[in-house]
Amino acid sequence: MADQDLVIPSVMDLELDWILSRSIVWCAGVAEVLRRDGHDIARNAESEQSSVIHWLLLLRANHGDDWQNQMKFERDRIAKEHGLI
Repeated sequence: MADQDLVIPSVMDLELDWILSRSIVWCAGVAEVLRRDGHDIARNAESEQSSVIHWLLLLRANHGDDWQNQMKFERDRIAKEHGLI
């Protein structure tokens, strides 16, 4: 599904709820990691939140049940490459 438009599920499941309920504070830290990897994210709370939620939705769409492992892998990869951890 990588190059197709996302389809919004008709039923809210626990994973979708988790993604859509990410707080601004949580998203700010992830947005900074994504910026280090070249993502163009404006430095305001709303843009950080929407960009991170979009990234999470893409991971879910592209990796199915493995999206959370892929999220952790990408976060750790970026952090290591840029000396964040």
